[in-house]
Amino acid sequence: MMKNQSRVLVTLMLAVGLSACGSDGGDDNVILPPPPPADATAPTIAVNDQAVDANSTNNVLSLTVTDDQSAADQVTVTAASDQQGIVTDANLVITNDDGGVSLTVTPQPDIAGDATITITATDEAQNSASETFLLSVLVNQISAAQLANQLSAIDENGVTLPINAVEVVGDPDEVDFSDLFIEQ
Repeated sequence: MMKNQSRVLVTLMLAVGLSACGSDGGDDNVILPPPPPADATAPTIAVNDQAVDANSTNNVLSLTVTDDQSAADQVTVTAASDQQGIVTDANLVITNDDGGVSLTVTPQPDIAGDATITITATDEAQNSASETFLLSVLVNQISAAQLANQLSAIDENGVTLPINAVEVVGDPDEVDFSDLFIEQ
């Protein structure tokens, strides 16, 4: 049935219904508002490439998720990593608190490298959108003094951890200890 025929049929049914309810059939026309349009628009995601330090925890990253028809707390947001050895999906925690979406990231221990993170948002009408960003897990730059303190610390059994040898060439606070981490 064509769209105009549907309107005529609805108007005719309404007129018959009003007649049956006691309408005098005069020139009073009842105009019904059109139904709201179906939600066919996916949410919008805005996120930039971001970096966190290796061995860091609970890094809250910024991103924005909006939807023109669903309430913010009715949009489901998920995150996935393409490099589980750098950051696992379980360590990508989405919080959607009153529409304020945040992503908390904890990379795998002692690992540096890059992972592509995919953010997917799905609204109440099951429209979804995805965006990716590059997450760089950076090697921590620590000073020679900090390293010496870590190496000479006492372990969980009360045993002093010895320093066998450390040779520092140049300014000890600018030494790169990146070879202490596994690059993936």
